[in-house]
Amino acid sequence: MSRHQSHTHKKKPPEKLATYKVLFFETIHELLHNRNKIIAAIQDCDQLNLVVRAESDMDNPEVQSIDPKVKLFAGAAWHLIHERRQEDGWYDHPQFWSRP
Repeated sequence: MSRHQSHTHKKKPPEKLATYKVLFFETIHELLHNRNKIIAAIQDCDQLNLVVRAESDMDNPEVQSIDPKVKLFAGAAWHLIHERRQEDGWYDHPQFWSRP
């Protein structure tokens, strides 16, 4: 390493295996009307991905207030990505997770 390169490296948070679940909705309105279903699904996972087909604010404060384990994805592209993950069995097995 040259004397001009920095020796400071950010430490990566420790990785662990985490359990993910997914719930699909057509609209944010439908999602918000299924709060009890969402709360029940949170109980046995590290992160619950809520996927809305319609475009919406992914930083929706009402959704974020449900639980810190909730992550919102909105729009047709995100819907397709998570559908494929589900079809491929990605949600069936713990995945590496590096969230703090």
